[in-house]
Amino acid sequence: MRVGCRTGSRTVGWLARAAAVAVLAGLGTAKAEVGDSNGPFGLGASLRIVSGATYSYQLSLPAGLQPELVPQVSALLPERSDGMTQALARLTAAGRPRSWLSYEAHVVQAVQISTATAGSLGPMQPIAPGDRDRIVAGEWHWGQGRYVDARLQVDRLSTKLALPKTYVTLGRQAITFGKTYFWNPLDVFRPFGPVQFDRDYKPGVDALRIDRSLGESTGCTLVGVLGDARGLSWFSSAVLGRAYGSWRDWDFTLQGGKIHGGYHFGGGGQGEVGPLEVRAEVAFFQPRHDGPAYELQVPAGLSAVVGAGYSSDKLQVQAEYLYNGAGQMPIAQAWPLVREGVLPHASRQVVGAVLSYKVTPLLKPSFGMLVSLSDASLLMLPGLVYSVADEVELLAGAMLAVGKHPTLELDAQGAPAVRFRSEFGTYPHVFYVEIKLYF
Repeated sequence: MRVGCRTGSRTVGWLARAAAVAVLAGLGTAKAEVGDSNGPFGLGASLRIVSGATYSYQLSLPAGLQPELVPQVSALLPERSDGMTQALARLTAAGRPRSWLSYEAHVVQAVQISTATAGSLGPMQPIAPGDRDRIVAGEWHWGQGRYVDARLQVDRLSTKLALPKTYVTLGRQAITFGKTYFWNPLDVFRPFGPVQFDRDYKPGVDALRIDRSLGESTGCTLVGVLGDARGLSWFSSAVLGRAYGSWRDWDFTLQGGKIHGGYHFGGGGQGEVGPLEVRAEVAFFQPRHDGPAYELQVPAGLSAVVGAGYSSDKLQVQAEYLYNGAGQMPIAQAWPLVREGVLPHASRQVVGAVLSYKVTPLLKPSFGMLVSLSDASLLMLPGLVYSVADEVELLAGAMLAVGKHPTLELDAQGAPAVRFRSEFGTYPHVFYVEIKLYF
C-alpha cells in the first residue's frame, strides 16, 4: 500500500495561469520612484511574484496499518505535492529630514494562493518563526481561506540618530551579522535559510541598536530586543554585544550575549589568500530551559563554517563546510527544528558549493549543491537569472533532493512511526519561477 500524490498537469497549469495573470498585472501598474530617500522624503515600491510546486515522494506503508492513522504520522513530512503562487507588493518610504535624523518604513501586502499550508512548502518560503524578536506582530490577516491568505504587514519601521561617531537605530530594522555564504553562525536575528533563493529583503526585528566607531575600520555594536509579541520575558529577549576590527587586511569579529532562548558566543574572520577570499565563523549556543511550552527546545552546540570564494568579471565560485554541533541528535528530533527555521540542518556535517557564470550581461545561470556528509544525501540547486529590462528580473530554478526517503514502520505496540533515513531525502523536489519589479 502506498500513500501520497503527484503534481498533475491540472495543478501545474493552474499555477502557470496564476503566475501569468500576476505578472501582467504587476507590469501594468509600475510607477516611478517619488522624491529622494537622501532628502526629506522618498517613496519607492517593488513587486515580487513567485510560483512554485513541490514534487514529492510516496510513503510505503507496512501491511496491517490502519489508514486513519496515516495522516497523524505523515503530517510531519512533505510527502505530498503542492503548489503555490505568492505576490508581495512592498511600499518603502525613507528620508533624511535632518543631517542627524533619518527614517525607514516598509509596508508589505502579501497575497498567497496555495494548495497546502505554508509549512509543507519548505524552502520555497521564509520559515523563521513569525513572532521571534518582534515585540508587536504588526500583521493584519484580512483575507483567509482554505487556499488563500492575504495579509498586510509592517516589515520595517525605524528611525536613526547620527551622533558624533555613534549611530542609534530604534524600531523594526533588518540586522545582519556574518560574512559567510550558505550558513551564518553569527547571524542570530531572523537569518536566511541556506537554500532560500530570495534574499533581497531580510525581515526586520524590533530592536535598539547602537553602533560606535572606534577607528577607521574598528568599532562596536550593541543590540537589545525586549521579548516578543507572545510575551515579554527574559527567555525571548536579547542583549548582544559585538566588536570588529582589522589587522593586516583581515577583518575580525567577536560577539556574545543573551539571544532568544539562550546564550550565544562567537567570532569570525575574513581575508584574501592570493585570488581567493577566505572566511570562517564559529559560534556556541547554550540554551535556557525556562521557556514557555510553545517554544521548541534548541540543544547546546557548536557551529562552525569554513569557506572560500573566487570572483571574476564573469565567474563566481563559492564553497563552504559546516559543522553543525546540534546535528548530533537523531533526525526525528531535529526535523521539527529544521521545519521551523530554528536549525539550519539535521545533519552534523554539510558541504555546500555554487558556481555561477555570466553568459551575457543579462543572463547568469548557476548550479549549486549541498551534500550531507553524515548520511550521503544531497540537494542540487540549478538556477537562472535573466534581466528582462531595467528594474525587471526573472529567476527560475529547482531544488532536487537525492537521498533515502523516510518510511513508516510499526513499533512494538503496533503504532505507526516515522523512520528518517537521510536529511535531504526527506525533502521534496521544488520548482519555482519568480519575477521582480522595482519601481
